[in-house]
Amino acid sequence: METGTTSPWDDLYGLLLRYVKNKGVTADHAQDIVQDVLIKVYENLNTLREPKKMLPWAFSIARNRVTDFYRKHRPSAVDLRHLELPTDTHEDKTVEFAECIRYFLPHLPKESQHIIVWVELDHRSQKELSEKMGLPYSTVKSKVQRARKQLRERIEACCTIQHDRFGNIMQYHKKVACC
Repeated sequence: METGTTSPWDDLYGLLLRYVKNKGVTADHAQDIVQDVLIKVYENLNTLREPKKMLPWAFSIARNRVTDFYRKHRPSAVDLRHLELPTDTHEDKTVEFAECIRYFLPHLPKESQHIIVWVELDHRSQKELSEKMGLPYSTVKSKVQRARKQLRERIEACCTIQHDRFGNIMQYHKKVACC
């Protein structure tokens, strides 16, 4: 095996371990929980209908295992000496950055503003939007892509964004004082 390469299972292990540790589980227990999660994922992989959803599925199993762990190990008092405090997660940065998006909306054309709010901020489907606008679905898909591109261009003119390999926002820095 080459050094410096990892398997998808190693990558998944690392992501899950960080997630479980961020839930306040000690390192030893976190490794046990992640091992149980990986076994469950492997044993039930054939039941997964959409391979793209493997990561969220694995995280939901991990979340359930952490809940089970805390049910079994209810401490009478929390020992803060062993608590591993979570660092900024990509969820925190994404939520924080989502607030920045609201700054850029008024700088977009009205139709693009409406589309971004509908699809990205209100999390409604493009299909619903096509029905509401009375336009073919393919036309709405093009309009959504155009609105996203306009928003991205505005944001990139103002900020430098660093993503992880899954597209999650890890860091962002303002280039100029614009938001």
